[in-house]
Amino acid sequence: MFGGENLALNNIETKVENLLNSSIEALGYELYDVLYEKEGKDYYLRIIIDKPEGIDINDCEIVN
Repeated sequence: MFGGENLALNNIETKVENLLNSSIEALGYELYDVLYEKEGKDYYLRIIIDKPEGIDINDCEIVN
C-alpha cells in the first residue's frame, strides 16, 4: 500500500508539471519543482518557481 501511494503522488506531481511548465516558462520563470505531500491528514500541492534574479512575493502573485 505505501509504495502504491508514493507512485500515485509522483504521478500527480508529473501531471501537474506537464500541465504548468509551458505556462510558467511563458511568464519568464522556471518551474523548479512540484510537490504533492501529505502533512497530517491533509495533502498540499506546492509549485516552486525560480528565476536567475531570485523570487519575491510579486513573482508568486504573477504566477498565481
